[in-house]
Amino acid sequence: MFGADGWIFLEATDNGRGIREADMNKPGSFGIRGMRERCHQLGGDLRVSGIPEKETCVIIKIPVNGKEQYAL
Repeated sequence: MFGADGWIFLEATDNGRGIREADMNKPGSFGIRGMRERCHQLGGDLRVSGIPEKETCVIIKIPVNGKEQYAL
């Protein structure tokens, strides 16, 4: 995790089986959908990519002041 120009970035990569585009769009993919919704609520973005049979990479970008801006 690191911060730059008012943003916090988090990148996580595994060496598992890799995620496919079809897996990310399944109706039951609540984990990815939930992470994406939380990032958007904070004014940020979530990207998920994968190489089948190799790895999955998740990148999150959130503004440092996002929580204060979007707090309920």
